[in-house]
Amino acid sequence: MWKKILASLFISASLFAISSTVHSAALTNTTNATKTEQTTKTDQTTKTEQTTKTDQTTKTEQTTKTDQTTKTDQTGKTEPKVDISKYQVINPEKNAYSTEDKVAFINGKAPSGTSIVIQVYGTTRKNFDLLTLPTEDDYIEILSETVKSGNLGFFDKQLELVAGINKIVIDFGVEEVPTVEIIVYLKTPDSGNSTKEVKITDIIQKLK
Repeated sequence: MWKKILASLFISASLFAISSTVHSAALTNTTNATKTEQTTKTDQTTKTEQTTKTDQTTKTEQTTKTDQTTKTDQTGKTEPKVDISKYQVINPEKNAYSTEDKVAFINGKAPSGTSIVIQVYGTTRKNFDLLTLPTEDDYIEILSETVKSGNLGFFDKQLELVAGINKIVIDFGVEEVPTVEIIVYLKTPDSGNSTKEVKITDIIQKLK
């Protein structure tokens, strides 16, 4: 009788042990499977993020290169240079001279249709000559006119001078072309080589 009871207990214990072992194995497998899935998902997520970052980086680099290329293309465009030799004052030949002629003839060349601004300045102060020129503050504008270069590429203008120092400024209206300044000292018969003061009445007559 005791033997049967002991045998039954042994069998029950064995079955419990086996059941526990199987259950533990199942739990282990489930845990491993879960870890494997998590690891796989993590790897996939990491790879996806890396791929996304790589794509974004590639797109950024491509966009940057495109922008740089565009800027280079825009910067690379060079406007045609101005040929300064096409803008010249032919007469007078000198930039400073004295004369007894009250009329000065200005002529030169510029591309057809170019507007040239010609200004004449005099001074009301005495004792100026080609060796002692007025300062910028001493000059008074007497005349300002605009002439256009003709079909053949030439222009001309006749100017009346005032006694003493006359500054003639010729502006071709092109940034690359320098403005031309000509100093003309008008001598009068009664003053010889001395400078005669320009009267206000003379200036008013020129402005009419």
